[in-house]
Amino acid sequence: ANNVRDVDRDRGVGAYTLAAALGGYAKWLYVALLISTYAVQALLILLRLLPMYTMATIALTPLMARMIRNAIRDSFERLDEATSLYSLAYAALLIVGLMI
Repeated sequence: ANNVRDVDRDRGVGAYTLAAALGGYAKWLYVALLISTYAVQALLILLRLLPMYTMATIALTPLMARMIRNAIRDSFERLDEATSLYSLAYAALLIVGLMI
């Protein structure tokens, strides 16, 4: 999220980041990575490699939906903070689900 927000500035100073290389596709990579967290988790649950209790992370779906909506609208100003909080909360809920 942070790199996508700074694409124009990075290009202006000649900085090479993945987001700068991807250009307009960078936001779609961000969205795909967010969605893939649940897709991979669901697959691991179906394969019985993760316990069902780890689905407690589903409580974060509204936050993720808001983050995706902001990314699609190119509103990246506070998205890096939201991404950090989402990652922390996701990891915490996943750990709790594993401990149960």
